[in-house]
Amino acid sequence: MFYQSYIFNFNIVNVNLLTMKRILFLLFFIITAAVIGCKKVKSGVETSVRGYVIDSVKNKRLANATVLVLGCSINPYNGSRQCYNEVHRTKTDANGSFKTAFVSDGKYVGYSVAIEDDENYVNRSGEAYTYKLNPGVENNLIVNVIEMNLMKFNLKVLRTDAERLAVYVNFKKIDLPAKPLDTTLEVKILPDAVNNVFFIAYYPNDVRKGFREYPRFGKESVVFYEKIIEDTKELPLYK
Repeated sequence: MFYQSYIFNFNIVNVNLLTMKRILFLLFFIITAAVIGCKKVKSGVETSVRGYVIDSVKNKRLANATVLVLGCSINPYNGSRQCYNEVHRTKTDANGSFKTAFVSDGKYVGYSVAIEDDENYVNRSGEAYTYKLNPGVENNLIVNVIEMNLMKFNLKVLRTDAERLAVYVNFKKIDLPAKPLDTTLEVKILPDAVNNVFFIAYYPNDVRKGFREYPRFGKESVVFYEKIIEDTKELPLYK
């Protein structure tokens, strides 16, 4: 009885292994076919693109945004389309509009448009990072991004014996003098979203004290934030 059960289980293992091999072979075949089947755009093909960049939440067209044309290739490991290589760039005008054209060089299977993240504009999370282009024709696009707002951060440090002070807003570091201060920092923040505000006082022997806060601001173009620190040595350890 035990012998028969052992053989039965062994056969199940063999069937499972065989099934896995077939699945892996099928996946490899599909990915290989996808890579081979995606022909590169021929050299010398002219593609034009026009449109405008908008923050749809604010219903506002965005001036001086950097529009990137990216060359796309196929990932040989999973068959996905990836667009990373910049081949052309332009700027939006005062009305948020742009118009440009470029000629293919035969290196890529296609092209996409994206906005370059900077201190004023960032790509909208959860939406397509790039906008696919049709080579050889005129493309019309509406590119939806986020316009950053301005935070005026009034920071008061009444006493400190730290070696260094620093503030991080959405992971952007601002170094401060290690002394009592009353200053207003102007930094860009995400509108209608949670932002990260960290303060760190650096002490000898890699001891750090400070706080983390996660304020959520509305859609106002300018917001105000204030923090008063009586004494940095009384702050909790920053871990």
